[in-house]
Amino acid sequence: MKMPIIFLLLSLIFTMVRALDHPVLLPQPQQITYGIDQLKIADLTIYLADKSAQEDIFNANELAGFLKSRTGITVPVVNQKKGKQVHISHGNLQALPALNETSGPKCREAYTMKIDKNGIIINGNSSTGAYYAIQTLRQMAEGGGSNSFFQEAEISDYPALPYRGLLVSMGEGANYNEQFAREIIDELARFKSNQFYFYSESSIELDSFPLVGYKSKIPKEVIRRLVEYGRERHVDIIPMQALYGHLHDIFRIEKYSSLSTVPYGFEFDPTNPEARKMVKTMVDEICELFPSKFFHAGFDETWFTRRLSRMQADGVAPLKNGKVIDANDYFVQQLNYVTELLRANGKTGMAWMDIFVNESLMDQFKNVPKDFYYPAWYYDVDTSEMMKWIRVMNKYKLKYFVQPSIDNWNDLYSTQMTYDNADIFLPLGKENGALGMIQCLWTDAMITLTRPSLLQIAYTAVGAWQKDNPDKNRFVEQYSLQHYDDPQYRNGMIRALNKVQESNDYLSKVFPSASQNEAWVDPFREYFLKKVRDNKTELQKSRLAAEEALEALIILEKKYPEDPMVESMNVVSRMMEYTSMRALFAEYIHNRWTSPSELGKYQGFFLYYDLAGHCHSKATDLIDYFSELKSDYEKAYINEYTRFKLGAALARFDHEIQFWQKIQIMGMESTRIELKPEEPLPDFYKTFDLKKDY
Repeated sequence: MKMPIIFLLLSLIFTMVRALDHPVLLPQPQQITYGIDQLKIADLTIYLADKSAQEDIFNANELAGFLKSRTGITVPVVNQKKGKQVHISHGNLQALPALNETSGPKCREAYTMKIDKNGIIINGNSSTGAYYAIQTLRQMAEGGGSNSFFQEAEISDYPALPYRGLLVSMGEGANYNEQFAREIIDELARFKSNQFYFYSESSIELDSFPLVGYKSKIPKEVIRRLVEYGRERHVDIIPMQALYGHLHDIFRIEKYSSLSTVPYGFEFDPTNPEARKMVKTMVDEICELFPSKFFHAGFDETWFTRRLSRMQADGVAPLKNGKVIDANDYFVQQLNYVTELLRANGKTGMAWMDIFVNESLMDQFKNVPKDFYYPAWYYDVDTSEMMKWIRVMNKYKLKYFVQPSIDNWNDLYSTQMTYDNADIFLPLGKENGALGMIQCLWTDAMITLTRPSLLQIAYTAVGAWQKDNPDKNRFVEQYSLQHYDDPQYRNGMIRALNKVQESNDYLSKVFPSASQNEAWVDPFREYFLKKVRDNKTELQKSRLAAEEALEALIILEKKYPEDPMVESMNVVSRMMEYTSMRALFAEYIHNRWTSPSELGKYQGFFLYYDLAGHCHSKATDLIDYFSELKSDYEKAYINEYTRFKLGAALARFDHEIQFWQKIQIMGMESTRIELKPEEPLPDFYKTFDLKKDY
């Protein structure tokens, strides 16, 4: 009796040790047990029954494509049951998220998978579950080339949160082009997210309002193609059309300016019949375009009507019908009106309630629709602020999601806040009854490139599916192992991603609120120069890390010319290096000019060669560097966005180049100053026509 028990224990220990050697799966399945046998991928075929449904054909071909890319092995899709095969089956539950989704082994997205030496059996509760099993299986390939194999394993998996989405800003800053929008959908599907929120202020093409979004709107045929592309990958494309606030792009048009609470304002006036008519027409047309059961109506950051109310109370704005308007009543009026419109179209609404939470108007939640879904957004790490949302949602028995964000709209690259925000908010949501997660991706600042943030999109998607948060300290390596099939590309990108993050971390220490904004401001202002002097070491370390990232990317671009990820990362690393470089060079110039120890010594040399020389000088270096960067940025921009707002983004480059050209020219003019050796240079700010402070 002792020998079998010992053998069993040794076998169990061997299996556990072996499990440690296998690829880290993203997301990690709820249950996975490895065995000791191996199944060679070269011996496999994928079974597909005659007259299979289109979604089953899609799943089989997707798996074959994944395995070819990963291993180089062509795994045929066949109609005969023969030999070692992958058999994929599923139940008949709906393919896209519906209302009142749940989690657990019986939920729509759950699946089981068994791999042994004879083949692979996949069973999903729906075609979505089967599709997600394939996303897991594609990550389990081990070995290389003809020796690739799957380890024996049994998996039972389902999501921790039923709804897992990404809100993509379309129109507040730049607009994603169709190809890159598809890449984002691919990223969501790969890591088992099921919702893509199409954020619009005026960027959905509306036949009824041709002036709205002129030159910026996304054509309906593009949206229809994206809806279908998402449906194939079990990602529901959900309209997120602002219907109260964030509508200045509409109200700045004279024809519609009177429909806001104030002329050329931001929020619809819910008491204006013409405004109500416009909202109805917008809702009807958008509902017809998007088949999703959900419709996100916005309602965030509705500050301006509240400001008007306060101004009326203070006597500095005209009353309406002899009264101060009730901002809370306006909000609820509009919300209930939109609710009626959505119900009439068979849609379930979603809305943000930050205006009530942030102003501690919790009693107003008794007036909001109970059948809506409410994303609770908070983009920081204060647990008490997150719990303010969660408590009020639970108190009024409202259905809600947690909503963290990728923190890059004011920065050149995603900050650590992205990870920290998700690491705190996701567990709180799971523990306190949240139904889902929506991550946000904003493009307000225009200059930010998004492709480098696919990593952070994956991080939060993974955390929403699995029990626990991912390991952020190892996530770059784990993600790259599962995302990049070519080992050389993978290793170079791991180095680049890590070093870009390191560079950005140092930069964020110097400019903690908005490192991107500091890339454009006058670097000779006193407040800016003080930051540089106090943090010179951090800026130098930021440059060094960015240069290390760039070294890796230069090597990659030789083997992978025109690769869009390499190009975007190249631009981001150079933008970060330039931001530190211009700060350090500005401090150097100012210090050399104003230092009492300099007096008149070596002025001719300094003024011409060190400051403003036409071939080599601080100003010339910055002009040359940024001029080259401008054209590469434009190319990276076009790889992600439509041309909308490209001109405005490039104008920033032009302004920066012209700024240093002015320094260069005036510096060259200053070489004519004739001073005695003991005389100081003239006033720095007058010489260069600059302001010392604001």
